[in-house]
Amino acid sequence: MARLPPGAGFALLDQLPDVFLFAKDRTRRFVLGNPALVRLFGCRREEEIIGRRDEDFSPAHLCERFAADDARVLAGHALVDQVELGRNPDATIAWYSTTKLPLRDHAGAVIGLVGITRDLQAMSSTSHRFLAMAPVIEAMMADYAKPLTMTELARLLGLSVSQFERSFRKRFGVTPLRYLIGVRIGAACELLTTTGLPLSTIALETGFYDQSHFSHQFVKRKGMTPSRYRGRYGGGGSGGQTVG
Repeated sequence: MARLPPGAGFALLDQLPDVFLFAKDRTRRFVLGNPALVRLFGCRREEEIIGRRDEDFSPAHLCERFAADDARVLAGHALVDQVELGRNPDATIAWYSTTKLPLRDHAGAVIGLVGITRDLQAMSSTSHRFLAMAPVIEAMMADYAKPLTMTELARLLGLSVSQFERSFRKRFGVTPLRYLIGVRIGAACELLTTTGLPLSTIALETGFYDQSHFSHQFVKRKGMTPSRYRGRYGGGGSGGQTVG
Protein backbone atom coordinates (compact mmCIF):
# COMPACT_ATOMS: atom_id res chain seq x y z
CA MET A 1 0.00 0.00 0.00
CA ALA A 2 1.27 3.47 -0.86
CA ARG A 3 2.13 5.52 2.22
CA LEU A 4 2.62 9.23 2.75
CA PRO A 5 4.12 10.59 5.97
CA PRO A 6 1.54 11.79 8.51
CA GLY A 7 1.06 15.54 8.20
CA ALA A 8 2.12 15.60 4.55
CA GLY A 9 -0.97 17.60 3.54
CA PHE A 10 -0.58 21.12 2.29
CA ALA A 11 -0.01 23.39 5.28
CA LEU A 12 -2.53 25.98 4.14
CA LEU A 13 -5.32 23.45 3.67
CA ASP A 14 -4.52 21.98 7.07
CA GLN A 15 -5.68 25.24 8.63
CA LEU A 16 -9.07 25.43 6.91
CA PRO A 17 -11.82 23.85 9.07
CA ASP A 18 -14.34 23.45 6.24
CA VAL A 19 -12.01 22.00 3.60
CA PHE A 20 -11.40 18.25 3.65
CA LEU A 21 -8.26 17.06 1.85
CA PHE A 22 -7.58 13.37 1.23
CA ALA A 23 -5.60 10.97 -0.93
CA LYS A 24 -6.18 7.27 -1.58
CA ASP A 25 -4.16 4.49 -3.17
CA ARG A 26 -5.47 2.18 -5.91
CA THR A 27 -7.23 0.00 -3.34
CA ARG A 28 -9.18 3.07 -2.12
CA ARG A 29 -7.33 3.16 1.20
CA PHE A 30 -6.59 6.57 2.68
CA VAL A 31 -2.93 7.54 2.54
CA LEU A 32 -3.44 11.17 3.57
CA GLY A 33 -6.03 13.23 5.39
CA ASN A 34 -5.89 16.79 6.67
CA PRO A 35 -6.93 17.67 10.27
CA ALA A 36 -10.47 18.65 9.24
CA LEU A 37 -11.01 15.23 7.66
CA VAL A 38 -9.55 13.46 10.67
CA ARG A 39 -11.99 15.30 12.95
CA LEU A 40 -14.90 14.61 10.61
CA PHE A 41 -14.17 10.89 10.91
CA GLY A 42 -14.16 11.13 14.69
CA CYS A 43 -10.43 10.54 15.00
CA ARG A 44 -7.65 12.49 16.70
CA ARG A 45 -4.62 11.75 14.55
CA GLU A 46 -4.05 11.24 10.84
CA GLU A 47 -2.49 7.85 11.59
CA GLU A 48 -5.93 6.60 12.67
CA ILE A 49 -7.37 6.91 9.15
CA ILE A 50 -4.31 5.78 7.16
CA GLY A 51 -4.88 2.38 5.54
CA ARG A 52 -8.64 2.47 6.11
CA ARG A 53 -11.45 2.85 3.59
CA ASP A 54 -14.68 4.84 3.43
CA GLU A 55 -16.49 1.71 4.63
CA ASP A 56 -14.82 2.17 8.01
CA PHE A 57 -16.43 5.58 8.50
CA SER A 58 -19.57 5.89 6.37
CA PRO A 59 -22.81 3.93 5.79
CA ALA A 60 -23.04 1.54 2.85
CA HIS A 61 -25.38 3.66 0.74
CA LEU A 62 -22.84 6.51 0.72
CA CYS A 63 -19.85 4.22 0.21
CA GLU A 64 -21.45 2.87 -2.95
CA ARG A 65 -21.39 6.37 -4.44
CA PHE A 66 -17.84 7.05 -3.22
CA ALA A 67 -16.61 3.77 -4.73
CA ALA A 68 -18.22 4.53 -8.10
CA ASP A 69 -16.63 7.99 -8.18
CA ASP A 70 -13.24 6.57 -7.15
CA ALA A 71 -13.38 3.93 -9.88
CA ARG A 72 -13.90 6.60 -12.51
CA VAL A 73 -11.01 8.69 -11.19
CA LEU A 74 -8.70 5.67 -10.90
CA ALA A 75 -9.50 4.98 -14.55
CA GLY A 76 -7.94 8.36 -15.33
CA HIS A 77 -10.92 10.71 -15.35
CA ALA A 78 -11.20 13.86 -13.26
CA LEU A 79 -14.25 14.55 -11.10
CA VAL A 80 -14.62 18.31 -10.80
CA ASP A 81 -16.96 20.30 -8.55
CA GLN A 82 -19.55 17.60 -8.00
CA VAL A 83 -22.14 19.28 -5.79
CA GLU A 84 -24.17 17.05 -3.50
CA LEU A 85 -26.45 17.17 -0.51
CA GLY A 86 -24.86 15.55 2.52
CA ARG A 87 -25.34 14.98 6.23
CA ASN A 88 -22.98 16.29 8.90
CA PRO A 89 -21.94 14.30 11.99
CA ASP A 90 -24.50 16.28 14.03
CA ALA A 91 -27.26 15.13 11.60
CA THR A 92 -27.69 18.57 10.01
CA ILE A 93 -27.95 18.79 6.22
CA ALA A 94 -25.30 20.59 4.18
CA TRP A 95 -24.14 21.06 0.60
CA TYR A 96 -20.69 19.88 -0.41
CA SER A 97 -18.57 20.23 -3.53
CA THR A 98 -16.02 17.49 -4.24
CA THR A 99 -13.18 17.38 -6.75
CA LYS A 100 -11.06 14.26 -7.28
CA LEU A 101 -8.05 13.90 -9.59
CA PRO A 102 -5.89 10.90 -10.53
CA LEU A 103 -2.45 10.63 -8.92
CA ARG A 104 0.17 9.42 -11.43
CA ASP A 105 3.72 8.14 -11.13
CA HIS A 106 6.63 9.36 -13.27
CA ALA A 107 5.61 6.99 -16.06
CA GLY A 108 2.08 8.38 -16.12
CA ALA A 109 0.41 5.35 -14.53
CA VAL A 110 -2.42 6.07 -12.10
CA ILE A 111 -1.32 5.08 -8.59
CA GLY A 112 -4.16 6.63 -6.61
CA LEU A 113 -6.24 9.76 -6.32
CA VAL A 114 -6.29 13.05 -4.46
CA GLY A 115 -9.48 14.83 -3.51
CA ILE A 116 -10.85 17.89 -1.81
CA THR A 117 -14.35 18.40 -0.44
CA ARG A 118 -15.70 21.79 0.61
CA ASP A 119 -18.70 22.78 2.69
CA LEU A 120 -20.32 25.29 0.35
CA GLN A 121 -22.47 26.98 2.96
CA ALA A 122 -19.50 27.62 5.22
CA MET A 123 -17.75 29.54 2.46
CA SER A 124 -18.21 33.20 1.59
CA SER A 125 -20.83 33.81 -1.08
CA THR A 126 -18.19 35.61 -3.11
CA SER A 127 -15.77 32.71 -3.01
CA HIS A 128 -17.76 30.09 -4.86
CA ARG A 129 -19.78 30.41 -8.03
CA PHE A 130 -22.43 27.91 -6.92
CA LEU A 131 -23.58 30.11 -4.07
CA ALA A 132 -25.16 32.57 -6.49
CA MET A 133 -27.98 30.04 -6.27
CA ALA A 134 -27.99 30.03 -2.46
CA PRO A 135 -31.67 31.07 -2.04
CA VAL A 136 -32.77 28.31 -4.41
CA ILE A 137 -30.52 25.71 -2.80
CA GLU A 138 -31.83 26.63 0.64
CA ALA A 139 -35.43 26.38 -0.60
CA MET A 140 -34.78 22.95 -2.10
CA MET A 141 -33.15 21.78 1.13
CA ALA A 142 -35.90 23.08 3.38
CA ASP A 143 -38.96 22.49 1.22
CA TYR A 144 -38.21 19.51 -1.04
CA ALA A 145 -41.31 17.78 0.35
CA LYS A 146 -43.49 20.60 -0.99
CA PRO A 147 -44.70 20.94 -4.61
CA LEU A 148 -42.06 23.52 -5.56
CA THR A 149 -42.46 25.07 -9.00
CA MET A 150 -39.82 26.56 -11.26
CA THR A 151 -41.75 29.84 -11.14
CA GLU A 152 -41.43 29.98 -7.35
CA LEU A 153 -37.73 29.17 -7.44
CA ALA A 154 -37.03 31.68 -10.21
CA ARG A 155 -38.82 34.37 -8.22
CA LEU A 156 -36.37 33.87 -5.35
CA LEU A 157 -33.62 35.18 -7.65
CA GLY A 158 -35.70 37.80 -9.41
CA LEU A 159 -35.36 35.95 -12.72
CA SER A 160 -37.74 34.68 -15.35
CA VAL A 161 -38.13 30.91 -15.52
CA SER A 162 -36.05 30.70 -18.70
CA GLN A 163 -33.27 32.88 -17.23
CA PHE A 164 -33.29 30.85 -14.03
CA GLU A 165 -33.12 27.49 -15.80
CA ARG A 166 -30.24 28.65 -18.04
CA SER A 167 -28.30 30.06 -15.07
CA PHE A 168 -28.87 26.97 -12.94
CA ARG A 169 -27.87 24.59 -15.70
CA LYS A 170 -24.71 26.60 -16.39
CA ARG A 171 -23.63 26.19 -12.76
CA PHE A 172 -24.77 22.66 -12.02
CA GLY A 173 -24.87 20.96 -15.41
CA VAL A 174 -28.49 19.83 -14.97
CA THR A 175 -31.90 21.47 -14.96
CA PRO A 176 -33.26 22.69 -11.61
CA LEU A 177 -36.08 20.13 -11.79
CA ARG A 178 -33.63 17.27 -12.28
CA TYR A 179 -31.54 18.58 -9.42
CA LEU A 180 -34.59 18.87 -7.16
CA ILE A 181 -35.50 15.27 -7.93
CA GLY A 182 -31.96 14.32 -6.94
CA VAL A 183 -32.40 16.08 -3.60
CA ARG A 184 -35.66 14.22 -3.05
CA ILE A 185 -34.08 10.89 -3.95
CA GLY A 186 -31.26 11.61 -1.51
CA ALA A 187 -33.75 12.34 1.26
CA ALA A 188 -35.64 9.17 0.39
CA CYS A 189 -32.44 7.12 0.60
CA GLU A 190 -31.90 8.45 4.10
CA LEU A 191 -35.41 7.42 5.17
CA LEU A 192 -35.13 4.03 3.49
CA THR A 193 -31.91 3.19 5.32
CA THR A 194 -32.73 4.66 8.73
CA THR A 195 -36.48 4.16 9.22
CA GLY A 196 -39.15 1.53 8.70
CA LEU A 197 -41.64 3.96 7.14
CA PRO A 198 -43.87 2.54 4.37
CA LEU A 199 -42.85 3.46 0.83
CA SER A 200 -46.08 5.40 0.35
CA THR A 201 -45.22 7.59 3.34
CA ILE A 202 -41.64 8.12 2.19
CA ALA A 203 -42.92 9.12 -1.24
CA LEU A 204 -45.14 11.84 0.20
CA GLU A 205 -42.57 13.03 2.75
CA THR A 206 -39.97 13.55 0.04
CA GLY A 207 -42.12 15.45 -2.44
CA PHE A 208 -43.31 12.79 -4.89
CA TYR A 209 -46.89 12.63 -6.12
CA ASP A 210 -47.41 9.04 -5.02
CA GLN A 211 -45.58 5.76 -4.52
CA SER A 212 -45.65 4.92 -8.24
CA HIS A 213 -44.02 8.22 -9.21
CA PHE A 214 -41.47 7.80 -6.44
CA SER A 215 -40.56 4.25 -7.47
CA HIS A 216 -40.22 5.23 -11.13
CA GLN A 217 -37.84 8.10 -10.36
CA PHE A 218 -35.92 6.02 -7.83
CA VAL A 219 -35.24 3.22 -10.31
CA LYS A 220 -34.09 5.78 -12.90
CA ARG A 221 -31.57 7.24 -10.44
CA LYS A 222 -30.46 4.21 -8.46
CA GLY A 223 -30.98 1.31 -10.84
CA MET A 224 -33.05 -0.62 -8.30
CA THR A 225 -36.42 -0.38 -6.58
CA PRO A 226 -36.77 1.40 -3.21
CA SER A 227 -37.56 -1.95 -1.56
CA ARG A 228 -34.41 -3.54 -2.91
CA TYR A 229 -32.36 -0.51 -1.85
CA ARG A 230 -33.77 -0.77 1.67
CA GLY A 231 -33.01 -4.48 1.77
CA ARG A 232 -29.42 -3.91 0.70
CA TYR A 233 -28.54 -0.85 2.77
CA GLY A 234 -31.09 -0.67 5.57
CA GLY A 235 -30.15 -1.04 9.20
CA GLY A 236 -26.94 0.95 8.91
CA GLY A 237 -28.00 3.64 11.35
CA SER A 238 -28.64 7.29 10.71
CA GLY A 239 -26.24 9.95 9.58
CA GLY A 240 -22.78 9.17 8.28
CA GLN A 241 -19.89 11.12 6.88
CA THR A 242 -20.22 12.82 3.51
CA VAL A 243 -16.58 12.85 2.42
CA GLY A 244 -15.05 10.10 0.32
